[in-house]
Amino acid sequence: MTHPLRPFVFAWMSPLLLFALGDKPGCKDHPLVTRMPGYEIVSCESNAFGTHRFNSREGGDLKYLNPEGKLTELKYSLPSPQAGQHLSKVTLVRNYQNALRAVGGKVIYDNPEGGITVVRLSKEGRETYVEVKHYSTTYTLVVLEQGALEQAVTASHITTALEAHGRIALYGITFDFNKADLKPDSEAALKAMSEVLKASPDLKVHIVGHTDNVGDHLTNLRLSKARAESVAAALTGRFGIQASRLSAEGVAALCPVATQATEAGRALNRRVEMVRR
Repeated sequence: MTHPLRPFVFAWMSPLLLFALGDKPGCKDHPLVTRMPGYEIVSCESNAFGTHRFNSREGGDLKYLNPEGKLTELKYSLPSPQAGQHLSKVTLVRNYQNALRAVGGKVIYDNPEGGITVVRLSKEGRETYVEVKHYSTTYTLVVLEQGALEQAVTASHITTALEAHGRIALYGITFDFNKADLKPDSEAALKAMSEVLKASPDLKVHIVGHTDNVGDHLTNLRLSKARAESVAAALTGRFGIQASRLSAEGVAALCPVATQATEAGRALNRRVEMVRR
C-alpha cells in the first residue's frame, strides 16, 4: 500500500518559510522543515538551550537519547477537521521520513502504527534530531539542533537548570586529553558553581564526570571519577564549599547525550555534570 506524498518545503537552515493566517501569533515553521498542507500552528516554544528525550533503535534495542542544544517544539492542528480529512499515522510518518531522507536524514526510530518517528541529520559536525508525533487531528514536531551552550555559564543559568531539570552539563569545565587536571579556562564555570552553592547553603550536589567511549571502559571510569574529584577539590579548596555537600562520581561513557559515532557527538559526551542530590 502506498501513502500519497504531500508537498513540503525543506531547506537546511534556510530563510524559506510557510505561514498560515490561523497560526498562533509569534509562531512560525522551523526553517528545516515545514508543516503538512492545511495545518495551522496552535502552539510553539523555542529555547536557545534545552534538552529532549528521543527514542532510538539504532543497534536494535530501544534506547533513549537526551541531546542538548537549541530546542523548538511546534504543535499543528487542522482548523476545521472534516471526516476523513486528517492524515493517518502512517501517512504522516512516511511523509516526514521521506522528506528528511531527501536532505540526508537517517531514521533512528520508526513506529508508523504508533504515529511516531525520529530522524537524525548531520551536517558540518553538528547533529539535528527531528521527532514527529501524530495525535488524530493534531501532530507535534520537535527539532533539536545539538550543541553546547554558546555562552559563558552563569550562576543564574545553573540555578535555572537545576530547578527545571535537576542537572546541568558544564562544558565550560575542561581537561587535557586523558588527564584530570583542570585547565585554566575552567575558572569561570567553577566560580559560577561556587556562587550557586553559596547562595543555597542547603543545596547538595553530585559532581559527575563523563567520557566518550574511546578507549577501555575501566580506564574511562577511573578518568571520569578523577575529573569529578578535581572539580570537587577545586570547589572546596579554592572556593570554600564544604566537602560534605559534594559527591564526586564517574560514569565513563554509560550516559551519552549524543551518538558516539562522530567526533561532534563524542565532544558532547565528554562533560562534567552538576546534579542535585
